[in-house]
Order: sequence, then C-alpha cells, then structure tokens
Amino acid sequence: MLANAKAAKHVSDAMFEILRQVQESMAAVQETCSQEEYVAYREAVGKVVAPVIFDVLQPLYSDHPALATDLIQRIPPTVPHP
Repeated sequence: MLANAKAAKHVSDAMFEILRQVQESMAAVQETCSQEEYVAYREAVGKVVAPVIFDVLQPLYSDHPALATDLIQRIPPTVPHP
C-alpha cells in the first residue's frame, strides 16, 4: 500500500488512534445507554471499523509487518461486549 516506512508508521499510528477513540466511545455508550442502543451503536461502529482494518491496516501491515507487531503490543486487552 505505502512503500515509505515513515508514511506507513504515521498512518498506522493515526488508525490506532481512531480505533482507540472508537473503543472509548463504545465503553461510554455501554455505560450510559440502554442495551438496545449499545447494540445498535456497536453494529454501526462495525461498519466504520471494518474498512479501517481490512482496507487500510491489513494491506499496510502486509507491506510493513513490524508495524503490526507494534500495534498488537499497544492494543488494550478488551473491547466491551454486552
């Protein structure tokens, strides 16, 4: 996807930040909204997160596997589930 390692690292870090913020928003919704609202939000978020993972990160990490290892080490242990 991106041959330049510096650009790839920048994109990886930016996508990680997006995913971190989405995870935080899911936790906030789960804590403050009804289960029905949380499930609807989680489904909507999945439609946003999937392209980030499969269309951006997967090809990026295919070209720069060390970035994937770095990201895996920074991922929080869990995403809230119902």
